[in-house]
Amino acid sequence: MKIKIFLLIAFFSASIQCFGKESWLSGCIIKYNGDTIFGLIQDRSSRNLSQKCYFKTSETDSTQILTPEQIQGYRFNTGEMFVAKNIAENEIVFLEFLVQGKMNIYHYRDSYSEDHYFAEKDSELYALKNTTINKSGLEKQKKEYIGLLRYLMQEANIEQEIKHTEYEWKPLVKLAQYYHDKVCPEEQCIVYRRKPEPVKITWSVLAGVTYSSVTMQDFSSLEGSPINYALGSSIGVRMNIKNLAAWDNLWLTSGFFMQYMPNYTLEYDYFFSTGWKKITENIDALALKIPIVVNIGFSKQRFCPYIGFGYVNEMLMCYKKEQKTMKGLSPYCAGATGLLGCKYAIKNKQEVFLELNYEIMISLYGSYGTHRLTGSLFSLSAGYTF
Repeated sequence: MKIKIFLLIAFFSASIQCFGKESWLSGCIIKYNGDTIFGLIQDRSSRNLSQKCYFKTSETDSTQILTPEQIQGYRFNTGEMFVAKNIAENEIVFLEFLVQGKMNIYHYRDSYSEDHYFAEKDSELYALKNTTINKSGLEKQKKEYIGLLRYLMQEANIEQEIKHTEYEWKPLVKLAQYYHDKVCPEEQCIVYRRKPEPVKITWSVLAGVTYSSVTMQDFSSLEGSPINYALGSSIGVRMNIKNLAAWDNLWLTSGFFMQYMPNYTLEYDYFFSTGWKKITENIDALALKIPIVVNIGFSKQRFCPYIGFGYVNEMLMCYKKEQKTMKGLSPYCAGATGLLGCKYAIKNKQEVFLELNYEIMISLYGSYGTHRLTGSLFSLSAGYTF
C-alpha cells in the first residue's frame, strides 16, 4: 500500500515538472525603427506573452527581457504575432494579433486570466467590452461590443451576423473575415494562427466537513443495516490539469484526500457456526480517497461557477482493533462523485473556491463473502489554488 502511494506521488511530481517547462521557439522581434532581429522566443502563457518578450539570438546567448516600450512587437515562426498597443492611459501591452484587414482584431489576457478583445479601424483602437452585471441575483452580460461592432461595420449591412457573434476569439475572427470580404473582396485579409494554450498544472489545498452514511449490505438478500449518518471531516491536496481539450473551460482534477469517518453504528445479522446472530459495531475509520474528476466551467470572468463528474477510489486505511468484522471486508471501495462549485480568481494564477460534493461508494466483497459496505457522502469544502 505504501509503495503504491509513493509511486502515485512520484508520478504527479514528475508530471508537474514535465508540463511546467517552457520551450523556446524560432521567431523574430520588430524594433520601433523597423529593424527585424531573428532568434528564439520563449513560449509562455497568453497572459505572460502580453507583458514581456523573452528573447535570445541563439541557444547560447543570454536572455533579453523586452517590454512593449522597447519593441514594436514580436512573432513566432509558427504564425502567432504580438504587437505593442496602448489599451489605456499609461498602460501599454503586447496584444495578440488575430486578424489584419479592413478591421483588425486583437486579444489580451489580463492578470486575472480574463480575456479582452480590441478592434482597430482607420488606426483607431476600440475596446470590445462585455461587462457582467448582477441583476436580481443572476449574472447577465451587457454585450456592449455588439453595438460598437454595428457602428464600425455599418457599411457592410451585416446586422444579423453581428448580433449572433459570441465574445470569443473564433466568432470574432470569423466576423472580421466576413466583414473584410464584404467591403474589400479584391483583397484577402490575414488571419494569424492562434496557438492553443499549453497544458497547465496548478495545485490546490482544501478542507471541509462531511455528512455521510455507511451501511453493511447483506449479499444474499441485498438488504442493508439501518442507515446511520454522521459528521466527519476531510483534508487534501489536488492537482488541476487545464487546456487538455479545445474548450478551455474544461479541466481535469485528481489528488489525495483523507476523510475521518467517526461515530458510525452498524447493525446487521451475521451467520456464525452456532447460527445467526445480530452484530452491532461502531465504525471509527480513516479513508484515503483518490478521485478523478472532469470539470466544466460556465464563465470566463473572475467569478466562475462549475460542475464536475468523476470516479473515486477509496481505501480504508485504519480502524480500531476491536472492529473484527471490518477486518473481513475488502478495504478498497469504488464510487462515483458529482459536484457543484464556484471559484474566484486572484492575481498570479491564484484562486479561492467553494465546492458542494456528493459521492456514492461500494466496497468489494471480503473474506467473509457475505457482506460489503455501501455508503454516500455530502461534503462542503473550501480551498485555495496556487
